[in-house]
Amino acid sequence: MQGPNQVVVHYTRDGREDAARLDAALTATARRYGAPDAVTRADQPSNAALGEDIKGFSELAYLFPALFLMAAGVAIYVVLTRRVARDRSLIGMLRANGFPRRTVLAHYLATGVVVGLAGAAPGVLLGLALAGTVTRAYTGAIGIPDAQVSVRAGTVLTGVAFALAAGVLAALAPAVAAARVPPAEAMRGAVPSGRGGRGVLARVERLLPVTRRLPAGAWLVLRGPARQPRRTSYTALGVVLALVLILVSWGMLDTSKATVARQFDRIQRQDAELTLAPGTGSGSVPRSGSGSGSGSGSVPVPSVLADLARQPGVSAAEPSANVPVSLEAGGRAYSTALVGLRRDTSMHRFLTSAGARPLPARGLLLGSAMRDRLGLKAGDRLTVRPSTPAGPRGGAEARVEVAGFVDEPLGAFAYASLGQAEAIAPGVRPSTVLVRFADGADRNAMERALAARPGVVAYTDARALKRAVNDYMNLFYAFIAVMLVFGALLAFTVLFATMSVNLAERGTELATLRASGVGRRRLARLVTAENLLVTGLGIVPGLVLGRIAIGAFLGAFDSDLLSLHTDVRPLTYVWAAVAVTAVTLLAQRPGLRALARLDLAAVVRERAT
Repeated sequence: MQGPNQVVVHYTRDGREDAARLDAALTATARRYGAPDAVTRADQPSNAALGEDIKGFSELAYLFPALFLMAAGVAIYVVLTRRVARDRSLIGMLRANGFPRRTVLAHYLATGVVVGLAGAAPGVLLGLALAGTVTRAYTGAIGIPDAQVSVRAGTVLTGVAFALAAGVLAALAPAVAAARVPPAEAMRGAVPSGRGGRGVLARVERLLPVTRRLPAGAWLVLRGPARQPRRTSYTALGVVLALVLILVSWGMLDTSKATVARQFDRIQRQDAELTLAPGTGSGSVPRSGSGSGSGSGSVPVPSVLADLARQPGVSAAEPSANVPVSLEAGGRAYSTALVGLRRDTSMHRFLTSAGARPLPARGLLLGSAMRDRLGLKAGDRLTVRPSTPAGPRGGAEARVEVAGFVDEPLGAFAYASLGQAEAIAPGVRPSTVLVRFADGADRNAMERALAARPGVVAYTDARALKRAVNDYMNLFYAFIAVMLVFGALLAFTVLFATMSVNLAERGTELATLRASGVGRRRLARLVTAENLLVTGLGIVPGLVLGRIAIGAFLGAFDSDLLSLHTDVRPLTYVWAAVAVTAVTLLAQRPGLRALARLDLAAVVRERAT
């Protein structure tokens, strides 16, 4: 380097207020003086990467609490709805004695407010205590040395408002239902529905007479959910929400790990990448192993390539060129790297939505993010402007056809054959060598041997790079793992609330069965079978909605720098269903213990009263 090759510009306060116009003017001026590219602070690589990372976490910071508060709201709604049903006669008596509707409405609505405040107070205190820990862990993971922790009053107020809104909205429908209870109808108590054999199970029994041979216990299990469809729907909804809570966190973990594996196992196939000193050696290799390629002849490469290919433990070595470029189309520009490879490269796979494809002889393969960023489609032409002047036409632009798009998780690059890369940026020569090791090679020994070769100035181990990415993702994994724990606890809360209220509402019915001679264990088995039946009704829609929710949450991180496609292992769905079933069995245990201690005489007296 013979002198400075960049100009850094700082705007005044007035300039920042009109930054878009000033960006365009400075870019045009720089181009007139031969600058190949101009980058705003927003697009500066490290700033853009950090900005996208923070943007993803900030969206999750709203999405996860919203999901949790929705589940908590469902629990409040179920409990209050059952409470209104239980208090129906009392509400009717109060209304008959002159209590206005607004008083009844305010009473039950206040319950939601109290619950919201009761949860918001400790939630705010715990959130403030954890804010510093999470912030320091995040800044430490991305290498920011000075972490300043501050809490805005608006953030605290927003959290409290979310909690109050969840409580009030959950209590609104039950409160309105309570206020509309007609006094005379409510004081009559429970009245048979009069459906007289027109229920679903009655029609099934008429259509399939063989079902009449089912034992009485089986009919009891089947008729429980069918007799009270609203109660069954509440419980099934709790199962659906529990599955969504668990699957969102679990599915994001699966997808993150699959993304890293896709990039470093399926796409990047080299074991190491060697960076060569400029002008190292001379020599040539064919453009492709079969002699085919763009044009004829050979592409100049450092002679060190042939030496590296003969190194013991190396099974293959290929040249690669990396040129910073600016891609322009339709008045929009995108700064990236043009990667030149052999046409028959075995070091890089080009994956698309339809599968793998070869590197074309002409044209570019672009990262899929550039399809929307630049408004391009296959067959369009775009302008490629090398950011590094090279050769007699240094900085000159080239018009190149878009051969297609590749679907890669990390980054959005442009790929071309080595011959095409040289045509775009004359004078550019391969600056790196991609190496694959022979089976059983000692990676540490290979690193020492290859890094010591003449002309090699840097050695990058692919596995070490993969470990570095996994280390960077550890904070994300930890965040999702915490959400998984919270989700499991909230799933238990939702199912516990719905099933406990179910058993409490059916206290008289179950006491009647006990008084009729049904043993405690048999009654517990019947209740468990009914709960598992209702759980089964919610598992399939829960898995479907959970899959949709995973995609929505992953969209918070989707950008040109990181593309996360939902990739959930089939076994995860199985384990999620098993986990919810286990939570169901656990959530019903307190109710079953209360059932075992049921005072039959007290229940009979309450019913008589």
